[in-house]
Amino acid sequence: MNDNKQLMFRIQEILHLVLFIVFTLSFIQIGRTQTSINKCPIFEIQPSSSSFIIQKEKLAEVKTLKDINPYYNSSWVKTYFSVKVEAYIDNEINVVYGKSDSLNQDQLNLLLESDVGKEISISIEYLPKNNLEFNEVKIERFSFLFYPEENASYIEGDESLENYIQNLLTECGVSNHLDEEDLVILKFSIDLTGIIKNVHVIWPSKDVQFDNYLLTIIREMPSWSPARYSNGVAVDQEFSFSLGNHESCAINMLGVIYK
Repeated sequence: MNDNKQLMFRIQEILHLVLFIVFTLSFIQIGRTQTSINKCPIFEIQPSSSSFIIQKEKLAEVKTLKDINPYYNSSWVKTYFSVKVEAYIDNEINVVYGKSDSLNQDQLNLLLESDVGKEISISIEYLPKNNLEFNEVKIERFSFLFYPEENASYIEGDESLENYIQNLLTECGVSNHLDEEDLVILKFSIDLTGIIKNVHVIWPSKDVQFDNYLLTIIREMPSWSPARYSNGVAVDQEFSFSLGNHESCAINMLGVIYK
């Protein structure tokens, strides 16, 4: 009889222990799920550009097209017909021609005297180096800007900007709209008065409504301080907003500028 009581007591102890473990594991799992729901994916706001960016003080080092555009390859060229440089001086377009990948003195002077904040364009008309029977003349174009010494900035500071966006993302339950491998990219500009303009999606998520929500977040941000050159001239500046998996190959579309 005593043996039976002891056995029953041991069974009850084991059952209590099993129930405790099950309850504890369930609680931990709920906690993990809740953490996952509340966790905000990584987001970044960075200056970006679809044009090449160089610092004006480094123009003294520029001698060739490759010094401006690191992707330019002169080995593709058999014959140059013209190299046209277009830039603004006192808000008027100026054009200077050359005939090689080495910039002549007039072209270099145009770059040095050009207006800050205005895009400079270069067009290369050339005959490619190849073995084709009918070798056609090609035209390659690219443009660049001078990098402003002072980036546009959120008036209330970087930490305030981060909190503003994080709170709005948390409110909408961002983790319900993005999978771990997803990335969404927006671009926008800060104009020379600090107003946010040209907000658009360049790499969408799988949720159009969520993308529209992100557009609203960016459009409704308070005004910024505009980017400025060392002489105090304000200039438009483009930014990228990225949210999600920053290991994605789409990250190359950001055009992030690293000063």
